[in-house]
Amino acid sequence: MKFAYAVTQWPQSPPSLRPALEGYYVEMQRLAACLMSLMAIALCLPPSFFAPLIDRHISALRCVNYPELNGAPAPGKLRAGAHSDYGSITTLLGEDRPGVLEICTAATNNEWQRVPAVDGAFIVNVGDLMARWTNDRWLSTLHRVGLPNLDPYHDHHQFEKTVDGEKMLTRRQSLVFFHQLNWDARIECIGSTCGERSESKYPPTTSGRYLMSKFHSTVQGN
Repeated sequence: MKFAYAVTQWPQSPPSLRPALEGYYVEMQRLAACLMSLMAIALCLPPSFFAPLIDRHISALRCVNYPELNGAPAPGKLRAGAHSDYGSITTLLGEDRPGVLEICTAATNNEWQRVPAVDGAFIVNVGDLMARWTNDRWLSTLHRVGLPNLDPYHDHHQFEKTVDGEKMLTRRQSLVFFHQLNWDARIECIGSTCGERSESKYPPTTSGRYLMSKFHSTVQGN
């Protein structure tokens, strides 16, 4: 539990990095609280239903860098393999560069579909704990990050001028806010989502216990 509330270790430079990311974290915290309130309303619950479960949240903000490609990738390679996120929701701000987020859901006929970056908009994924809370009424989003197709005629690409001519931009950066509930927040099927027989697909758990189980399974390669 201590690591979840530990003091963040910051690099010494650039000096503008810490205030910029701290400010962004605060705004993402506010956005997540607003989205959770809207989700409560959608579940026929009071708007403040989730509030006491996220007032000491253990969310993480990651600055993700996908480096420039120096050559064609091997077949089947990805920048990030298929997975779902562990918490309640994930808010993503990414660049409009080749190699975008891809999702696979019932809405995409269980096929991988690209999710383009839209200027001034966020991408929001449902996480595992929200899926457990809603008894899979809202499914956790299976997603991955693909590699760009290096054929300049295949897709939308951006180029930059170099001394040797034009160079395709394949580096991509994203800001990802993983909203994770309070460590001790209890997660169990919300009554309105359990159906007529009040049957839950998942046993009760807590935010911290579930998070650690996913960390352990990742380390063990499961």
